[in-house]
Amino acid sequence: MLLAFPFFGKANIIRKMVYKNILLFIFILIGVIPCSQAQNPSISQIDFEEVSRVVDAPLGSVWNLLPHVAVDSSNSIYVADASNEIIVQMEQHDGTFVREFGGEGQGPGKFGDISSMQVVGGDTLFISDDSNRRITYWPAEDESPDRVTRLEYTGSFDAAIRLTPNRIITTDQMAYRADDAERDDDRQVVVALHGSDGAMEQDSVQTWETDEVVLSRERGIVFVGDHPFGRENKYAVHAERFYRLWTGEPRVTIYDAALQQVGQFALAHDAPPVTSDDVDRAVDAIQEGGVIGDIYRSALREVIPDTWPPVVSMFVDDQGYIWVGLRTPPDEPNRWVQCNENGDIIAEGMLPNQVTLEAIRGNRAYGIAEDPEYGGPITVVYTIRD
Repeated sequence: MLLAFPFFGKANIIRKMVYKNILLFIFILIGVIPCSQAQNPSISQIDFEEVSRVVDAPLGSVWNLLPHVAVDSSNSIYVADASNEIIVQMEQHDGTFVREFGGEGQGPGKFGDISSMQVVGGDTLFISDDSNRRITYWPAEDESPDRVTRLEYTGSFDAAIRLTPNRIITTDQMAYRADDAERDDDRQVVVALHGSDGAMEQDSVQTWETDEVVLSRERGIVFVGDHPFGRENKYAVHAERFYRLWTGEPRVTIYDAALQQVGQFALAHDAPPVTSDDVDRAVDAIQEGGVIGDIYRSALREVIPDTWPPVVSMFVDDQGYIWVGLRTPPDEPNRWVQCNENGDIIAEGMLPNQVTLEAIRGNRAYGIAEDPEYGGPITVVYTIRD
Protein backbone atom coordinates (compact mmCIF):
# COMPACT_ATOMS: atom_id res chain seq x y z
CA MET A 1 0.00 0.00 0.00
CA LEU A 2 1.29 3.45 -0.88
CA LEU A 3 0.21 6.80 0.44
CA ALA A 4 1.52 10.17 -0.64
CA PHE A 5 0.23 13.38 0.89
CA PRO A 6 1.15 16.83 -0.48
CA PHE A 7 0.77 18.31 3.01
CA PHE A 8 1.54 16.17 5.47
CA GLY A 9 1.77 5.73 6.63
CA LYS A 10 19.64 -13.63 13.04
CA ALA A 11 33.41 -25.76 17.25
CA ASN A 12 32.46 -27.84 19.52
CA ILE A 13 29.66 -29.59 21.41
CA ILE A 14 30.63 -28.26 24.84
CA ARG A 15 30.56 -24.67 23.67
CA LYS A 16 27.14 -25.20 22.16
CA MET A 17 25.79 -26.75 25.38
CA VAL A 18 27.14 -23.86 27.44
CA TYR A 19 25.62 -21.36 25.04
CA LYS A 20 22.19 -23.00 25.19
CA ASN A 21 22.27 -23.15 29.00
CA ILE A 22 23.18 -19.47 29.18
CA LEU A 23 20.26 -18.64 26.90
CA LEU A 24 17.89 -20.73 29.00
CA PHE A 25 19.10 -18.95 32.15
CA ILE A 26 18.56 -15.57 30.57
CA PHE A 27 15.06 -16.51 29.43
CA ILE A 28 14.15 -17.68 32.93
CA LEU A 29 15.46 -14.45 34.43
CA ILE A 30 13.31 -12.28 32.21
CA GLY A 31 10.24 -14.47 32.57
CA VAL A 32 10.01 -15.70 29.00
CA ILE A 33 9.44 -19.35 28.10
CA PRO A 34 11.62 -20.38 25.12
CA CYS A 35 9.57 -22.39 22.67
CA SER A 36 10.92 -25.92 21.97
CA GLN A 37 12.84 -26.13 18.72
CA ALA A 38 12.83 -28.29 15.61
CA GLN A 39 14.70 -31.56 15.25
CA ASN A 40 12.75 -32.81 18.27
CA PRO A 41 11.22 -36.23 17.43
CA SER A 42 8.16 -35.34 19.51
CA ILE A 43 7.26 -32.58 17.04
CA SER A 44 4.85 -33.74 14.36
CA GLN A 45 5.94 -33.08 10.80
CA ILE A 46 3.03 -32.04 8.62
CA ASP A 47 2.55 -31.49 4.90
CA PHE A 48 0.46 -28.75 3.35
CA GLU A 49 -1.19 -30.17 0.22
CA GLU A 50 -2.61 -27.49 -2.02
CA VAL A 51 -6.20 -28.14 -3.04
CA SER A 52 -7.29 -24.90 -4.66
CA ARG A 53 -6.27 -21.41 -5.74
CA VAL A 54 -8.73 -18.59 -6.02
CA VAL A 55 -7.50 -16.55 -8.94
CA ASP A 56 -10.70 -15.20 -10.45
CA ALA A 57 -11.64 -12.00 -8.69
CA PRO A 58 -15.06 -10.49 -9.30
CA LEU A 59 -15.59 -8.33 -12.34
CA GLY A 60 -12.49 -9.83 -13.97
CA SER A 61 -10.15 -7.73 -11.83
CA VAL A 62 -7.35 -8.78 -9.49
CA TRP A 63 -6.98 -8.10 -5.78
CA ASN A 64 -5.31 -4.73 -5.91
CA LEU A 65 -4.28 -4.80 -2.27
CA LEU A 66 -3.37 -7.84 -0.17
CA PRO A 67 -6.72 -9.15 0.99
CA HIS A 68 -7.98 -10.10 4.42
CA VAL A 69 -9.14 -13.75 4.67
CA ALA A 70 -11.63 -15.21 7.17
CA VAL A 71 -13.28 -18.65 7.37
CA ASP A 72 -16.59 -19.51 9.05
CA SER A 73 -17.66 -22.74 10.80
CA SER A 74 -18.79 -24.32 7.54
CA ASN A 75 -15.42 -23.44 5.95
CA SER A 76 -16.86 -20.86 3.60
CA ILE A 77 -14.11 -18.41 2.68
CA TYR A 78 -14.46 -14.64 2.86
CA VAL A 79 -11.94 -12.35 1.20
CA ALA A 80 -12.02 -8.61 1.80
CA ASP A 81 -10.64 -6.65 -1.12
CA ALA A 82 -9.27 -3.55 0.58
CA SER A 83 -8.97 -1.75 -2.74
CA ASN A 84 -12.53 -2.06 -3.98
CA GLU A 85 -14.00 -2.23 -0.45
CA ILE A 86 -15.95 -5.40 -1.24
CA ILE A 87 -16.17 -8.76 0.49
CA VAL A 88 -16.30 -11.93 -1.59
CA GLN A 89 -17.73 -15.23 -0.33
CA MET A 90 -16.41 -18.48 -1.88
CA GLU A 91 -17.05 -22.21 -1.45
CA GLN A 92 -14.70 -24.13 0.81
CA HIS A 93 -13.52 -26.89 -1.56
CA ASP A 94 -12.79 -25.26 -4.89
CA GLY A 95 -13.05 -21.54 -4.23
CA THR A 96 -16.13 -21.16 -6.40
CA PHE A 97 -17.52 -17.64 -6.27
CA VAL A 98 -20.75 -17.41 -4.28
CA ARG A 99 -21.44 -13.71 -3.93
CA GLU A 100 -19.96 -10.32 -3.23
CA PHE A 101 -21.26 -7.57 -1.01
CA GLY A 102 -20.29 -4.18 0.33
CA GLY A 103 -18.71 -1.56 -1.90
CA GLU A 104 -17.26 1.87 -1.31
CA GLY A 105 -19.41 4.39 0.50
CA GLN A 106 -20.68 5.66 3.83
CA GLY A 107 -24.15 4.14 4.04
CA PRO A 108 -25.08 0.90 5.82
CA GLY A 109 -23.45 -2.06 4.10
CA LYS A 110 -20.78 0.15 2.52
CA PHE A 111 -17.12 0.59 3.51
CA GLY A 112 -14.59 3.40 3.32
CA ASP A 113 -11.47 1.37 4.20
CA ILE A 114 -11.69 -2.30 5.30
CA SER A 115 -8.82 -2.59 7.78
CA SER A 116 -9.59 -5.99 9.35
CA MET A 117 -12.19 -8.75 9.32
CA GLN A 118 -12.96 -11.66 11.66
CA VAL A 119 -15.69 -14.27 12.15
CA VAL A 120 -17.43 -14.01 15.52
CA GLY A 121 -20.27 -15.94 17.17
CA GLY A 122 -22.98 -17.30 14.91
CA ASP A 123 -20.79 -16.97 11.83
CA THR A 124 -21.17 -13.21 11.78
CA LEU A 125 -18.51 -11.16 10.05
CA PHE A 126 -17.04 -8.38 12.19
CA ILE A 127 -15.66 -5.83 9.74
CA SER A 128 -13.49 -2.89 10.77
CA ASP A 129 -13.78 0.26 8.66
CA ASP A 130 -11.26 2.83 9.86
CA SER A 131 -12.14 5.45 7.27
CA ASN A 132 -15.76 5.57 8.46
CA ARG A 133 -14.66 4.99 12.07
CA ARG A 134 -17.08 2.14 12.61
CA ILE A 135 -17.53 -1.63 12.69
CA THR A 136 -20.14 -3.64 10.81
CA TYR A 137 -21.75 -6.89 11.96
CA TRP A 138 -22.80 -8.88 8.88
CA PRO A 139 -24.36 -12.37 9.35
CA ALA A 140 -22.85 -14.81 6.85
CA GLU A 141 -26.09 -15.70 5.10
CA ASP A 142 -27.75 -12.29 5.16
CA GLU A 143 -28.00 -9.81 2.32
CA SER A 144 -27.58 -6.79 4.58
CA PRO A 145 -25.70 -6.03 7.82
CA ASP A 146 -27.26 -6.74 11.20
CA ARG A 147 -25.94 -3.52 12.69
CA VAL A 148 -23.34 -0.81 12.23
CA THR A 149 -21.62 0.68 15.30
CA ARG A 150 -19.65 3.89 15.27
CA LEU A 151 -16.55 3.87 17.50
CA GLU A 152 -15.93 6.76 19.85
CA TYR A 153 -12.41 7.97 19.15
CA THR A 154 -10.82 11.39 19.26
CA GLY A 155 -8.15 10.54 16.68
CA SER A 156 -7.97 7.75 14.12
CA PHE A 157 -7.63 3.98 14.38
CA ASP A 158 -6.00 1.40 12.12
CA ALA A 159 -8.02 -1.67 13.07
CA ALA A 160 -10.85 -2.68 15.37
CA ILE A 161 -10.87 -6.23 16.79
CA ARG A 162 -13.67 -7.87 18.78
CA LEU A 163 -12.19 -9.49 21.90
CA THR A 164 -15.41 -10.44 23.69
CA PRO A 165 -19.11 -9.82 22.96
CA ASN A 166 -18.83 -6.70 25.10
CA ARG A 167 -15.35 -5.47 24.31
CA ILE A 168 -13.65 -4.12 21.21
CA ILE A 169 -9.97 -3.24 20.80
CA THR A 170 -8.74 -0.45 18.55
CA THR A 171 -5.14 0.16 17.51
CA ASP A 172 -3.81 3.52 16.37
CA GLN A 173 -0.46 3.98 14.60
CA MET A 174 0.24 7.34 16.18
CA ALA A 175 3.42 8.24 14.29
CA TYR A 176 1.91 8.14 10.84
CA ARG A 177 -1.19 10.24 11.23
CA ALA A 178 -1.18 13.36 9.12
CA ASP A 179 -1.07 15.66 12.13
CA ASP A 180 1.88 13.70 13.59
CA ALA A 181 3.96 13.60 10.40
CA GLU A 182 6.86 15.35 12.16
CA ARG A 183 6.89 12.89 15.04
CA ASP A 184 8.63 9.92 13.42
CA ASP A 185 10.92 9.75 16.48
CA ASP A 186 7.90 8.96 18.66
CA ARG A 187 6.60 5.82 17.00
CA GLN A 188 4.07 3.79 18.91
CA VAL A 189 0.79 1.97 18.60
CA VAL A 190 -1.78 3.21 21.08
CA VAL A 191 -4.35 0.57 22.08
CA ALA A 192 -7.79 1.40 23.45
CA LEU A 193 -10.78 -0.56 24.79
CA HIS A 194 -14.37 0.07 23.74
CA GLY A 195 -17.71 -1.33 24.81
CA SER A 196 -20.03 -3.17 22.46
CA ASP A 197 -21.80 0.14 21.78
CA GLY A 198 -18.53 1.69 20.57
CA ALA A 199 -18.09 3.95 23.59
CA MET A 200 -14.54 4.46 24.81
CA GLU A 201 -13.83 2.55 28.05
CA GLN A 202 -10.08 3.06 28.39
CA ASP A 203 -7.63 4.89 26.19
CA SER A 204 -3.90 4.11 25.97
CA VAL A 205 -4.27 0.81 27.85
CA GLN A 206 -1.15 -0.43 26.03
CA THR A 207 1.49 1.17 23.81
CA TRP A 208 3.58 -0.92 21.40
CA GLU A 209 6.10 -0.49 18.59
CA THR A 210 4.57 0.87 15.45
CA ASP A 211 4.72 -0.80 12.06
CA GLU A 212 7.77 0.27 10.09
CA VAL A 213 7.16 2.11 6.85
CA VAL A 214 9.21 4.07 4.34
CA LEU A 215 8.84 7.70 5.41
CA SER A 216 10.32 10.64 3.56
CA ARG A 217 9.84 14.37 3.14
CA GLU A 218 10.98 15.68 -0.20
CA ARG A 219 9.89 18.41 -2.58
CA GLY A 220 7.09 19.53 -0.28
CA ILE A 221 5.68 15.99 -0.08
CA VAL A 222 5.46 13.81 3.02
CA PHE A 223 5.65 10.28 1.61
CA VAL A 224 4.54 7.09 3.40
CA GLY A 225 4.99 3.73 1.64
CA ASP A 226 5.14 0.03 2.52
CA HIS A 227 8.52 -1.21 3.79
CA PRO A 228 9.35 -4.60 2.19
CA PHE A 229 11.84 -5.33 5.01
CA GLY A 230 9.86 -3.60 7.77
CA ARG A 231 8.82 -4.99 11.13
CA GLU A 232 5.13 -4.92 12.00
CA ASN A 233 2.51 -5.99 14.52
CA LYS A 234 0.39 -9.13 14.14
CA TYR A 235 -2.73 -9.66 16.24
CA ALA A 236 -5.05 -12.61 16.92
CA VAL A 237 -8.06 -13.36 19.14
CA HIS A 238 -9.34 -16.66 20.52
CA ALA A 239 -11.59 -17.51 23.49
CA GLU A 240 -11.35 -14.02 24.98
CA ARG A 241 -7.56 -13.98 24.73
CA PHE A 242 -5.65 -11.41 22.70
CA TYR A 243 -2.32 -12.37 21.10
CA ARG A 244 0.30 -9.96 19.84
CA LEU A 245 3.54 -10.56 17.94
CA TRP A 246 6.08 -8.02 16.69
CA THR A 247 7.69 -9.54 13.58
CA GLY A 248 11.06 -8.06 14.56
CA GLU A 249 11.28 -10.69 17.30
CA PRO A 250 9.70 -14.20 17.41
CA ARG A 251 7.93 -13.55 20.70
CA VAL A 252 4.19 -14.00 21.34
CA THR A 253 2.56 -12.07 24.18
CA ILE A 254 -0.85 -13.13 25.52
CA TYR A 255 -3.37 -10.78 27.14
CA ASP A 256 -6.67 -11.26 28.94
CA ALA A 257 -9.93 -9.47 28.20
CA ALA A 258 -8.69 -6.38 30.07
CA LEU A 259 -5.51 -6.36 27.95
CA GLN A 260 -3.36 -7.34 30.93
CA GLN A 261 -0.45 -9.66 30.10
CA VAL A 262 -1.01 -13.27 31.22
CA GLY A 263 1.68 -15.13 29.26
CA GLN A 264 4.56 -14.91 26.84
CA PHE A 265 6.92 -17.22 24.95
CA ALA A 266 9.75 -16.82 22.48
CA LEU A 267 11.17 -18.83 19.60
CA ALA A 268 14.90 -18.95 18.86
CA HIS A 269 15.29 -18.19 15.18
CA ASP A 270 17.96 -16.39 13.20
CA ALA A 271 16.64 -13.93 10.67
CA PRO A 272 18.12 -14.21 7.17
CA PRO A 273 20.34 -11.33 6.02
CA VAL A 274 19.13 -8.78 3.52
CA THR A 275 21.34 -9.09 0.44
CA SER A 276 22.04 -6.57 -2.28
CA ASP A 277 19.95 -8.72 -4.63
CA ASP A 278 17.07 -8.52 -2.16
CA VAL A 279 17.32 -4.74 -2.18
CA ASP A 280 17.48 -4.53 -5.96
CA ARG A 281 14.41 -6.75 -6.29
CA ALA A 282 12.49 -4.65 -3.79
CA VAL A 283 13.38 -1.40 -5.57
CA ASP A 284 12.58 -2.85 -8.99
CA ALA A 285 9.18 -3.99 -7.69
CA ILE A 286 8.11 -0.40 -7.03
CA GLN A 287 5.61 0.35 -9.75
CA GLU A 288 4.95 4.00 -9.01
CA GLY A 289 6.32 6.37 -11.61
CA GLY A 290 7.27 10.01 -11.70
CA VAL A 291 8.29 12.01 -8.65
CA ILE A 292 6.54 9.69 -6.20
CA GLY A 293 8.34 6.61 -7.58
CA ASP A 294 11.71 8.40 -7.41
CA ILE A 295 11.11 9.47 -3.79
CA TYR A 296 9.98 5.95 -2.82
CA ARG A 297 13.07 4.24 -4.35
CA SER A 298 15.48 6.73 -2.84
CA ALA A 299 13.86 6.63 0.61
CA LEU A 300 13.76 2.82 0.64
CA ARG A 301 17.50 2.53 -0.04
CA GLU A 302 18.13 4.75 2.99
CA VAL A 303 16.32 2.43 5.46
CA ILE A 304 17.56 -1.06 4.53
CA PRO A 305 18.10 -3.21 7.68
CA ASP A 306 20.82 -5.88 8.01
CA THR A 307 18.27 -8.69 8.25
CA TRP A 308 14.74 -9.55 7.21
CA PRO A 309 12.11 -9.66 9.96
CA PRO A 310 12.50 -13.14 11.54
CA VAL A 311 8.74 -13.68 11.53
CA VAL A 312 6.32 -13.73 8.60
CA SER A 313 3.06 -13.74 10.53
CA MET A 314 1.09 -15.21 13.43
CA PHE A 315 -2.49 -16.41 13.94
CA VAL A 316 -4.51 -18.70 16.23
CA ASP A 317 -6.40 -21.69 14.79
CA ASP A 318 -9.88 -22.93 15.69
CA GLN A 319 -8.48 -25.17 18.46
CA GLY A 320 -6.58 -22.35 20.15
CA TYR A 321 -3.11 -23.30 18.93
CA ILE A 322 -0.75 -20.48 17.94
CA TRP A 323 0.90 -20.65 14.52
CA VAL A 324 4.05 -18.64 13.78
CA GLY A 325 5.70 -18.36 10.37
CA LEU A 326 9.51 -18.25 10.69
CA ARG A 327 11.21 -16.53 7.79
CA THR A 328 13.98 -18.10 5.70
CA PRO A 329 15.97 -16.66 2.75
CA PRO A 330 13.71 -15.65 -0.17
CA ASP A 331 14.60 -18.74 -2.26
CA GLU A 332 13.72 -21.22 0.53
CA PRO A 333 10.36 -22.30 2.01
CA ASN A 334 9.32 -20.74 5.30
CA ARG A 335 8.87 -22.86 8.45
CA TRP A 336 5.46 -22.70 10.12
CA VAL A 337 5.25 -23.94 13.72
CA GLN A 338 2.22 -24.75 15.87
CA CYS A 339 2.63 -23.90 19.58
CA ASN A 340 0.47 -24.06 22.68
CA GLU A 341 0.29 -21.19 25.17
CA ASN A 342 3.14 -22.72 27.22
CA GLY A 343 5.45 -22.30 24.26
CA ASP A 344 5.74 -25.99 23.30
CA ILE A 345 5.96 -26.73 19.58
CA ILE A 346 3.34 -29.32 18.64
CA ALA A 347 3.84 -29.54 14.88
CA GLU A 348 5.66 -27.87 12.02
CA GLY A 349 5.58 -27.74 8.24
CA MET A 350 7.05 -25.86 5.31
CA LEU A 351 5.31 -23.55 2.85
CA PRO A 352 6.52 -21.57 -0.17
CA ASN A 353 8.13 -18.28 0.75
CA GLN A 354 5.45 -16.20 -0.93
CA VAL A 355 2.58 -17.79 1.06
CA THR A 356 1.26 -16.29 4.30
CA LEU A 357 -1.17 -18.42 6.29
CA GLU A 358 -4.21 -16.60 7.61
CA ALA A 359 -6.44 -19.29 9.18
CA ILE A 360 -6.76 -23.01 9.97
CA ARG A 361 -10.04 -24.81 10.58
CA GLY A 362 -9.99 -28.58 11.02
CA ASN A 363 -7.56 -30.01 8.47
CA ARG A 364 -7.80 -27.04 6.11
CA ALA A 365 -5.34 -24.15 5.99
CA TYR A 366 -6.05 -20.87 4.23
CA GLY A 367 -3.50 -18.35 3.07
CA ILE A 368 -2.68 -15.58 0.68
CA ALA A 369 0.14 -15.59 -1.84
CA GLU A 370 1.66 -13.13 -4.26
CA ASP A 371 1.34 -14.62 -7.75
CA PRO A 372 3.42 -12.76 -10.39
CA GLU A 373 1.69 -14.62 -13.23
CA TYR A 374 -1.71 -13.51 -12.01
CA GLY A 375 -0.58 -9.98 -11.27
CA GLY A 376 -1.58 -9.80 -7.61
CA PRO A 377 -2.34 -11.70 -4.42
CA ILE A 378 -4.48 -14.85 -4.55
CA THR A 379 -6.16 -17.05 -1.94
CA VAL A 380 -4.69 -20.55 -1.48
CA VAL A 381 -6.34 -23.50 0.33
CA TYR A 382 -4.38 -26.49 1.70
CA THR A 383 -5.23 -29.85 3.27
CA ILE A 384 -3.05 -30.59 6.31
CA ARG A 385 -1.60 -34.14 6.35
CA ASP A 386 0.53 -35.71 9.13
